[in-house]
Amino acid sequence: MPRHDSIEDYEEYIKKLESNGIEKAREKVEDMYILDFLIMNEDRHLNNFGIIRDVNTLKWLDVAPIFDNGQSLNIEYYDDEELHISGEGRLFHEVKPFDEIIKVVKDLKRIDVNKLDGIVEWFDDLLHKYQHLTGYSDARIHRLCILLNRQINKLNKLIIQ
Repeated sequence: MPRHDSIEDYEEYIKKLESNGIEKAREKVEDMYILDFLIMNEDRHLNNFGIIRDVNTLKWLDVAPIFDNGQSLNIEYYDDEELHISGEGRLFHEVKPFDEIIKVVKDLKRIDVNKLDGIVEWFDDLLHKYQHLTGYSDARIHRLCILLNRQINKLNKLIIQ
């Protein structure tokens, strides 16, 4: 069985999208990986990519909006001192650290992290608003917000390097 190289397959996927007329294909797929980095989505396997096609002509129109982010911000457990997370996600066939996956993005400097100002507070408010449905404790919500803030700060550091 041939061994797959996820970076090569990723680049081949971008070429396939572009050759089928998808505008800004790389940027759109990179945006998905940037979001996955921020929310630590562990589940970006090959079934979690999509293409929008014209139902009559089957012409490729665009990449599908981002979907299936249910395996995000997963804290395996936490104590008073530390969050314990896997820190790994999928890049096509391979499980890799998020810090490696984000390297597929060619130009992180195009991202304006300042647009995320206030997002952690919004997230905290949203989690508290629906706390009665999720059953998340105040401590878990606090840890989730810490984790999101940490990822935003990591992204910002990568951008300014």
